[in-house]
Amino acid sequence: MHRTFPFSIRKVLHYLPQTLDETYDHTLLNIDGDLEKQEFAQRLFRCLAVSIHPLRVDELIEILTIQFDEPASPTFNAAWCPENAEEAVISACSSLIAIVNKGSQQVIQFSHFSVKEYLTSSWLAAAEACLSYYHILPELAYTILAHASLSILLHLSDEIDRDTIAHFPLTPYAAQH
Repeated sequence: MHRTFPFSIRKVLHYLPQTLDETYDHTLLNIDGDLEKQEFAQRLFRCLAVSIHPLRVDELIEILTIQFDEPASPTFNAAWCPENAEEAVISACSSLIAIVNKGSQQVIQFSHFSVKEYLTSSWLAAAEACLSYYHILPELAYTILAHASLSILLHLSDEIDRDTIAHFPLTPYAAQH
């Protein structure tokens, strides 16, 4: 018995991405249009690509609350911290990243090793502007992570205690790396 798909299904199947790179292109293009979400996703990807160890949700959210557009050095802005950190991270680009449990902690990682390869590829660097925006240059990514770390450390007052450090999850990462 010969089965046929209705026209609408065949049409949808025809437009599905054929390769993994096309799938990633499609995913990144779906971020397009919302400047804040684009910047959020770009910074998230950069930090994940170069962090020394997998970043916890709370560490990454703290990195994302740094204002880099200040005329002076980047500064921590607690008001930028979202109410639901996990939801904020996943909403940026849920199919390219994953939140996984490592012991008692939730860490963020790329959903597959090929995502990092794609984001750092020379192909993406040469792609059209709306895609090449997400290309990761390691030097720039390290700079962003270093500036975020220094901003958190400089935000701390001279009277640092365990309670203060507990309010700034990135502090141990920043101090160590």
